[in-house]
Amino acid sequence: MSVARKYKFKKHLPLILILLLAVFLRFFNYSDRIIVSLDQGRDALIGIYSVENGKAPLIGPPSSSWGFNFGPLYYYFIVIFELFIPHLLAPWIGFTLLSIVSVFLVYKIGEHTDDKAFGIVAALLTAVSFAEIENSANLLNTALVSFAVFLSFFSLSQVLNKKNMILSLLVGFGSGLAINSHLQSLPIASLVLITPILFPGKPMEKLKVFIFASLGFLISFIPILIFESQHYFAWIKSLIDYTLHGQQKFYTPVRWLTEVTQFWPGQFGRVLFGKAELGILPLTITVIAGLLVLIKRIKIPRLVTATGIVLVLEVLSVRYYKGPRSPEYFVFLHFFIIFFFAWALSTLIKLNKVVGLSVSVVLISFMILQSVSLLSRPSHSSATLEIFRNIELNQTEPVSLYALPSSHENAYTLYYFLLKTGLASLDGVPLAICDNHDSVENGREFCPQQHRLFQSGRFILYNYSAFNKTDRTVYPATQIDPEILYKRTYNNYELIKY
Repeated sequence: MSVARKYKFKKHLPLILILLLAVFLRFFNYSDRIIVSLDQGRDALIGIYSVENGKAPLIGPPSSSWGFNFGPLYYYFIVIFELFIPHLLAPWIGFTLLSIVSVFLVYKIGEHTDDKAFGIVAALLTAVSFAEIENSANLLNTALVSFAVFLSFFSLSQVLNKKNMILSLLVGFGSGLAINSHLQSLPIASLVLITPILFPGKPMEKLKVFIFASLGFLISFIPILIFESQHYFAWIKSLIDYTLHGQQKFYTPVRWLTEVTQFWPGQFGRVLFGKAELGILPLTITVIAGLLVLIKRIKIPRLVTATGIVLVLEVLSVRYYKGPRSPEYFVFLHFFIIFFFAWALSTLIKLNKVVGLSVSVVLISFMILQSVSLLSRPSHSSATLEIFRNIELNQTEPVSLYALPSSHENAYTLYYFLLKTGLASLDGVPLAICDNHDSVENGREFCPQQHRLFQSGRFILYNYSAFNKTDRTVYPATQIDPEILYKRTYNNYELIKY
C-alpha cells in the first residue's frame, strides 16, 4: 500500500468504522426483525405487480386518517429495489441501505457545516440512533421520509458550502420526495425559498438557485400532476377536505406547556434512546450548547440557520396539528434531533474537550446499549418466512392464498414471498392462512382446528380445498390478488371500489 493510499485510509478510518457499525446494527438477525405487517405486505405486492405488468401508479398509499393518498415516489423506490436487488427481501433491504447511506450523508453535512469532527459525531449518532435503526427494518412510506430529509440537507450543504448551484435541483427534489412520502414533511418545502436567500452569491445567482430548487420540487410532483389532470384536481381537493374537516374527527389535547415539557423531550428520547422519558437530558444539553453559542458569540453556520428555520416551522406545524401522534408520524424529526444534538456535543467538545468528550462518550455508549436491544426484538417475519419455507418444500405446484377473517396481518407478505419465487397463482392449489392473534393466551383459539397443514407462531396454514365451501358464514376467506390491491390505491378517487 502506497503512502498516499495509507494516509487516505487512516483519514477515513473513523467514518469506515461508523458505517460498519451502522451495517451491523441494521442487518444483524435481519430476517427476524423486518416488519411484515398489513401495509408492508400490501406495498411489496403493489411494487412487484408494477414491475411484472409495466405499470406505474400515479398516487401512493392511502392515509389511514382520512380519504386521501400520499405521493407515488415511495412505490417507485420499491420498483427500483425489485429490479436491482436480487433477494427475496429486496424492498426491505433497499430501505435499510438508504438508512446506511443517510449515515454517510450526515457525515458530509457535518463536515460542510463546520468541520470533520462535527461530521463524525453526527454520523455516529445516526448510526446508533434507536429510531433510525428501528425505521430501517420497516417497509412503509414514512420510512422514506427520513432519507429524503437527509438527502435534502446534504444537497443544501453542498450548495451553501461549495456554491454548487445545480445541486439546488436536488434540494428541491429531496424536499418534494419527503412531502410525497408523508405530509408530516410539509415544512421542508420552505427550503425552496431558504436556499436562495442563504446562498452566498449575487442576486442573479440567487435567482438561478431558486429556479433550480423550484424545478426539482416540481419534478417530484410530476406523477401527481398527471393524476390531477386526469381526475379534475381530486388529490388537492382531498387534502383541503382533510385540512378543513378530517382533522376534526381527532381530539389531541395540545398546549405549549405540554409541547415543551412532554412532547419535545419525548421525541429526543425516542429518537436517540428509544425511550421518551430519557429525552430531557439530551434536549437540555442541546439548549445549553445553543445558549453558550449565543453568549460567546460563536459564528452560526448558514446550514444551522436553515435547519433551525425548518425546525421552527415544524414546531409550529406540530403544535397546531390535531391528528394522531404515533411515532411513524414524526419520522421527519429524526434528522433535526440528530443534527442539533450532534452540533451541541461538538460545540461542547470545542469549548471544553474533557467535558465534551466525557458527555459524548457516556451518552453515545448508552445509545448503543439501547439500540442493541433491537437486534433480538422479533417481529412476525420469522414465523412468516417459516411458513413460506414449508410451502416451498411441500408444494410442487403454484398455490393460491386465502386469508381467513381477521387474518391479513402477514398474509400479503406471505403471498409476496410466494409470488417472488414463482409459487403463486390465482388458480393454484388453494391454501389459507389464519392469525390466532392472542386468542391462545385467552384460553381459546380463534383459528379452526381441522385441515391444518403447518403452524408457526400465531399463524396457521390450512388446506383450504378441504373446507366446506357452502359454509361461508364460518370461513368467509378472501383471496389475495395483487391486481386488486393495485387498483385499491385509487379507491379514494374512483367511483368503483375494489
